[in-house]
Amino acid sequence: MAIWEEALNVRASRHALSVITPLGTSQKFRPELYRVGKLDKKTANEIVVRHHYLHRKPNTSHSFGLFGENGDVLGAVTFGTPASRHLQQGMCPSEPGNVIELNRLWVHDSCPRNTESFFVARALHELPPLLVVSYADTAWGHNGTI
Repeated sequence: MAIWEEALNVRASRHALSVITPLGTSQKFRPELYRVGKLDKKTANEIVVRHHYLHRKPNTSHSFGLFGENGDVLGAVTFGTPASRHLQQGMCPSEPGNVIELNRLWVHDSCPRNTESFFVARALHELPPLLVVSYADTAWGHNGTI
């Protein structure tokens, strides 16, 4: 069994996570093959702990999954309260609780280019009206692009 097959063997309460067939990163992105929907926090956290490079559970208020044609979970994104209350107060002094952070994003490596952008855009659209911040972890060579 390939590592990615074993890694996707996560149990979900609503969505049975099944092993996916790699699409290959050279394929053109086709949005009609994907769906973004709510994913329960427990499942989203299991996915990001297992697959995201930090391997830590984030503070999760909202979570979404990226689903393939067959209902396979191909990605997870989580949003939660930022660690810095000063950030929230600085961005929205009247209602600091309206500021959240995109704190984890994972998409299976078999997904083609632009999948992450599609996924984040759709997830942001599903959120209630909030201010969202996100950070690039330069210690890991990230520069803010996805």
